[in-house]
Amino acid sequence: MKHLPRKHRLLVSLCCISLTVCLWLGNITYITTLQIGKATNAQNSTSSQWVQEGVNKYQANQYLNAIKDWNKALDIEKNNSNPRNKAIILENLARAYQQVGQTENAIKHWENVVQLHSQLRDVTKKGRSLTELAQVYTSYGQPKKAIQLLCNNDTNTCQTGSALQIAKKNNDFEGQVAALGSLGEAYRLLEGCEVAEKDDKQPEKQCKAMQVLEEADDIINKNKVDNKNYKVSILNSRANIYINSASLKYRRAFSLKKRENIAFSREVTPSSKMIEKAEGNDRDALKEFEESYKIAQQIDDKSKQIKILLNEIPIYYRTKQDKKAKTTWIDAKKLLQFLPTSSQTAYTYIDLADKLQQTVDKNGLPISMSECSQEAVVNFSENHSESESEAINLLQKAVNLARQIKDSRAESFAQGKLGKLYECSNEYNEALKHTKQARDVIEKNLAAKDSLFLWEWQAGRILKKQGKIADAIIAYKNSKNSLEKVRQEILSDNRNFQFDFRDEVEPIYRDLIGLQLNTQVKKKENKLNQNNNQDLLGALETMDSLKIGELQNYFGNDCILTIPEEDSSKPNNSDNQDQNKFQNKILSLIGNDKQTAIISSIILDNKIAIILTLPTEESKINLSEITLLEQVSKYSDALRREAPESQYLKPAKIIYDEVIGKFEQSLTSQIKTLVFVQDGVFQNVPMAALYDGKKFLVEKYAVATTPSLLLTDNKDVERNNLQVLALGLSDVSEISNNSQLKYVKQELDAIPNKTQLENEKFTRENIIQELNKQIYSVIHIATHGNFGVEQEDTYLEAWNKKITINELDEIIRNTTRRQNRIDLLALTACNTAVGDERSSLGLAGVAIRAGTKSTLASLWSIDDKSTAKLVDVFYKGWKNPKLTKAQALQEAQKALIKNEDNKNEDNKYKHPYYWAPFVLVGNWQ
Repeated sequence: MKHLPRKHRLLVSLCCISLTVCLWLGNITYITTLQIGKATNAQNSTSSQWVQEGVNKYQANQYLNAIKDWNKALDIEKNNSNPRNKAIILENLARAYQQVGQTENAIKHWENVVQLHSQLRDVTKKGRSLTELAQVYTSYGQPKKAIQLLCNNDTNTCQTGSALQIAKKNNDFEGQVAALGSLGEAYRLLEGCEVAEKDDKQPEKQCKAMQVLEEADDIINKNKVDNKNYKVSILNSRANIYINSASLKYRRAFSLKKRENIAFSREVTPSSKMIEKAEGNDRDALKEFEESYKIAQQIDDKSKQIKILLNEIPIYYRTKQDKKAKTTWIDAKKLLQFLPTSSQTAYTYIDLADKLQQTVDKNGLPISMSECSQEAVVNFSENHSESESEAINLLQKAVNLARQIKDSRAESFAQGKLGKLYECSNEYNEALKHTKQARDVIEKNLAAKDSLFLWEWQAGRILKKQGKIADAIIAYKNSKNSLEKVRQEILSDNRNFQFDFRDEVEPIYRDLIGLQLNTQVKKKENKLNQNNNQDLLGALETMDSLKIGELQNYFGNDCILTIPEEDSSKPNNSDNQDQNKFQNKILSLIGNDKQTAIISSIILDNKIAIILTLPTEESKINLSEITLLEQVSKYSDALRREAPESQYLKPAKIIYDEVIGKFEQSLTSQIKTLVFVQDGVFQNVPMAALYDGKKFLVEKYAVATTPSLLLTDNKDVERNNLQVLALGLSDVSEISNNSQLKYVKQELDAIPNKTQLENEKFTRENIIQELNKQIYSVIHIATHGNFGVEQEDTYLEAWNKKITINELDEIIRNTTRRQNRIDLLALTACNTAVGDERSSLGLAGVAIRAGTKSTLASLWSIDDKSTAKLVDVFYKGWKNPKLTKAQALQEAQKALIKNEDNKNEDNKYKHPYYWAPFVLVGNWQ
């Protein structure tokens, strides 16, 4: 069997999907109600005997022995010509392999079952087998594959041969419910969806998963499908949708709170309203779980009961019901004695131990894997020692059970969690021992390779706490390298609910950067230890890799960011051939023209590192106090409000002194352009308006920014015959709630060599038609737009509908398949959300995602004829072969500062409000 990519959703709790999230998949009983099939070939009693032996052992929870017996029966049936018997044996084997965590074997056997039922022309069984195969794929972290098997169509009609189509065609109501339930769960895991409170007047985003689950529920009610397992699973899936929605709202509330700069309270603020909605989703989840639990009690399914209880605990804590969390944990533990010897039971032990500690913080956010909970959910004694002993006991039982059934993945997780427990108890030697065992199990059995980076990260944290910095750096680098082997697969699943990138991935990079920069400052002396150039280069490469991961996580499903190929026509110094790819990239970007320097910001726990990289390959660092971020906030806020000079010049000068001033002696007269690679809140702050006391930065240097050096396409741009597709709205569109952009027509008229689609001509369909007719090197869009905290909040407004970032990506990518990459995407009337650095990812990544070399965009919308002036000067400058794009933008911004054509307007355009928001992202040549 071809090796399958592992994309398990395991990063928050280190537990199996079916345990903590995907309760629909926690049961393999939708089709067969666990009645293991028996061979019926009277002519082959030996085969039937082995099948019956296997059934007896399976029912006694002796899964490995059952597998041995059924494999013997299968060997006998290979010599016979009865595919029906063979199908029964393969089904039994598939379910047994699932019980012991051997997912690849389960998939292989289900695929064989589907083929056999096709040969037998037993369409109903084929459809049901496809559903069970899809369930396994979903549990394996591949919901896309599951959707293909179940329906494989976005319309109401599923594709011929899919599980749901077969069930509907044959009026197989149980098959329909099973397929719809599995489809709903797969959609939930792949896409996620947000649900509003029932009394929310705002229109809800369509939740495909919830719609599909409701369809399954309707079939149960209308056709009286008599299987309560279905109802339990539907309720659990619905509850998990509410939990997902609540989690996203808590995260948004936290971001809003940072913007509001107030305490987390019940005041009527955007964040408090968002908390209320999140709590409403939590209440809805509890209602679904409570109903599901009652049914699970009626059918006496202890496995379902304990899973439901464990899922309720974080909700109780999030909603300040601590006593209820404690009693629920105790009730769950009482059910352990009734569980079978299976892979799922091993994960239940792990989850039960995990939930002894609080798993969410006071803001309702998951506690990061790198953090230790300060409070136990169940306190057996004042010093928590009994709680720790209880957790250790549960995890050791998980280890023993996993070894018994030979489930390497479960054993690795249990050992890893033991390591984390000892880490939080400051027993570092014991912590390292178990962490090493977690890694050894993976490497020995080639299992759970996608979780290897977790244990290497854990080893790095422990070594760092022991003061073994050199060993810690090695462990962190191993973690980073292991992560990047599987990062694309992990991040292609739902970015909001699979795991929190900022809590579970980003700390690996930032911790490594901190070690690479050697920022262990002596408290008394407060001096920076000296770093050599290689250390700084390593930190920059790590940060660049983090930026690529952030973009992948922001754009979510199937966002493959391609590193542009280097221009082979450019000279390459043979002395650099052995240097790493990142260093070669820097050389290709700034090593040839000698006129560009790169300034990178990295926000650490208690410092801000500013690193200057020069064309000579020399790097220099300045460490600023973390309080500089307060000045950044004041500066940005004053510019956006068009505040008087007294409010923005002082912070602009302070930031200049820290970011530029400390390096001024290194910035020779040869340097003409500064390219910023920014971190955190720096990403949506205009650097052009920094102030040295006499001049703005843009009056001295051309300024550009890029989210990632590796992703920057630095190939030369052909500009002899620039062809521009100019799009814009000068009138209020059919769907707009925004005001008229009355100066857009003037802006579009200033663009040379253009084809213009304005107002009612500016539609998605017309854009596609025009791009199919002619090759354009520039797409210029002047319309309302937004770069939001989430990808769904990032859009452009056309005449008859919004164009999402995904749609823009699709339009431009289809164009770039037929021609070279588009040189420039200009977006001149957009807003970038304030207060959350994720909003800048939409702005920074739009060009990269859409396959364009660079973006000219505004951080806030300027509805003024000044934009038309800036656009006019920019395009005229860019046509000059002696100027780069960055220098053309510099000339345009300087023209507004001088304002020679509008002296009678009180020189208002000198204010950075009018020219500073325009930023060039990506290729600056």
